Amino acid sequence: SVSGSLVFSEFIKNKKFINYGKIRASWAKVGSDTDPYLLALNYTTGKYSYSGYTIGMIANSTQPNKDLKPTMTGSYEVGLEMKFLNGRLGLDATYYNQNSKDQILSLASTTTSGYAYRLINAGEIQNQGVEIALNARALQIKDFAWDLGVNFSKNTNKVKSLIDGMDYFELAKATWCGVSVGAKVGENYGAIRGHDFLYNDKGQVVVDAATGLPKVDQEIKTIGNSTWDWTGGFYSTFSYKNFRLSASFDVKVGADIYSMSMRSAYETGKAKGTLAGREEWYSSEEARKASGMELAEWRAAGNCKGFVVDGVIDNGDGTYRKNDIAVNPEDYWKHVAKGVQSAFVYDNSYVKCREITFGYTFPESILGKYVKGLTVSFVARNPFIVWKNIPNIDPDSSYNTSGLGLEYGSLPSRKSYGLNVNVKF
Repeated sequence: SVSGSLVFSEFIKNKKFINYGKIRASWAKVGSDTDPYLLALNYTTGKYSYSGYTIGMIANSTQPNKDLKPTMTGSYEVGLEMKFLNGRLGLDATYYNQNSKDQILSLASTTTSGYAYRLINAGEIQNQGVEIALNARALQIKDFAWDLGVNFSKNTNKVKSLIDGMDYFELAKATWCGVSVGAKVGENYGAIRGHDFLYNDKGQVVVDAATGLPKVDQEIKTIGNSTWDWTGGFYSTFSYKNFRLSASFDVKVGADIYSMSMRSAYETGKAKGTLAGREEWYSSEEARKASGMELAEWRAAGNCKGFVVDGVIDNGDGTYRKNDIAVNPEDYWKHVAKGVQSAFVYDNSYVKCREITFGYTFPESILGKYVKGLTVSFVARNPFIVWKNIPNIDPDSSYNTSGLGLEYGSLPSRKSYGLNVNVKF
């Protein structure tokens, strides 16, 4: 690796406006490996013996690969750091680009081979983005000061290639829901894959004329992406003499998440959205049963009421008519929950208050000769969500440790309130 910087403000004679300026650049190429003991066979002894002899066996669950190469990552970065107006305004901007080749992937293998997985070198992933931070002292009046800052980050993690014959590598999944998250060639890392409604050329949902339920596109598609379009944050601090009040906020925009909690709520009729058409269906069914008519007769007579899917019916001649078939909302939502994963993909954007702190620093004159500083602060962490897009769940929720685009029954982020005492001797 190599890096360098230039403090160009040293060449500026008049520093009334620009007090400090530095440009920096770096380049690096590094290799990374995988877990040990995966290049050759490993042996262990069995639990039992035979005729006094110890039984040995192969311990590998992953097929060894003696030709495995390290993942090589080349990167470069350029940045700019500046301070203005006697240090009251600061700017830090960075652009980075990173390319990783020969990713070490663990692929599932048929167990008849004796191994559950096999290791290969595959793929190229490009990671590039920008980071910008701006801070300022917006106001200074005697003992009162107001400091604030904002930061912005945009990262693009593009999957450029995988192994020959493979265009998708699964990273996480919820098999029982038919949804997975992975690396799809040509798309951003973290593609959410599943089924969608079947649409016609005009983007209208196609409804089955026999059932009144929407048709499902049998092709598995990318229905969302779990990586953020951009992230950022801002903070504000007010100081008056020895008192200090500060608050910080996180902003995350653009990532999608498949919510199994919402899927379950709709499938079991607990979500508010399942109320549409429910009362009409119950009333219609009571009247139908009182008349002694079968559902088909009742529907043919034009008396059936309930939930009508917003879509069109194929006339069979290339034209479509608006759907007017009323169905039981329970049938509709169970059908969607089991077969249409895209219906439960939500924009996971949010703004959260991460921390609020109110503190007081005691004057040194009252601390004595042994204590050099004493600050007491009240701290609230994750006190509230300012705004979020996804209903009923915490946007920080996840399904497993991968944290990739899946959510199910996770507890919300923990709020905490405490008292900090900082003593310097």
